Amino acid sequence: MPTPTLQQVLRQVLSAFDQQDWTIFDSHPGLYETRQHLPHLYASFPDLHHIIEVELVEGEMIACVVQVRGTHREPIWGSPNRETGELHAPADRAHRGTLGPS
Repeated sequence: MPTPTLQQVLRQVLSAFDQQDWTIFDSHPGLYETRQHLPHLYASFPDLHHIIEVELVEGEMIACVVQVRGTHREPIWGSPNRETGELHAPADRAHRGTLGPS
């Protein structure tokens, strides 16, 4: 089986997020803390989803701008429930992580 491209790995990870399938993190020990927070995040934003806006690949690196949207349904991390509120993660915020074999 051929090694997946960086774009394929990125889409697999974001798809796992959107489907609330946390098993994708089991093979990445460095993502343990992220894995612990995701169920709480998705309990508060049950329709949370990711939209890739820009993707850049250079050699072994990938960078992307991802829009994250979801409706705020439950309190989280001290933030009150806002029934009509939405989460909009600004595109100018950077998150660094590793996508690929650990």
